[in-house]
Amino acid sequence: MLGEPLINITESAGVVPRINYSNVVCIVAPFKDSSFVFKSYKNIQTAIIEQKTTDEDAVGYRYLQILSENNNIKDVILCNLTTGENEYDYSLTDEKLANIFEELKDVHFNILAIPYELTPNQLTMYKVFRDNEFKKNECFWIKHLY
Repeated sequence: MLGEPLINITESAGVVPRINYSNVVCIVAPFKDSSFVFKSYKNIQTAIIEQKTTDEDAVGYRYLQILSENNNIKDVILCNLTTGENEYDYSLTDEKLANIFEELKDVHFNILAIPYELTPNQLTMYKVFRDNEFKKNECFWIKHLY
């Protein structure tokens, strides 16, 4: 993502929504297969072991490795963009992002990682989601990983 979310990092750098939910990372990315849409892990090492792949299009695994360098991360929530059965689709569509944001509105996390440059329509969807979360006092940071 480019633009305003980068500014959002600076503006909210000291905000932790709730002490119980600090350092919970939500990654919206393609993973190695379409066997799940959402999956949570109590530690990042377990997620890395289960999601290990050599498929470079499944970039979620690479982001797990990058995030593992931060020893403060407690829980990890994976939001899988991979669809299909034999030939996987790793793209981020408006429909996929809308579905993920709909599911995430009841999930507690404080870091959201989306490894895509969002289209104008997707950026608008993100802003609506972000604003609704702020209204509920469920603030989060955006993590840029590319």
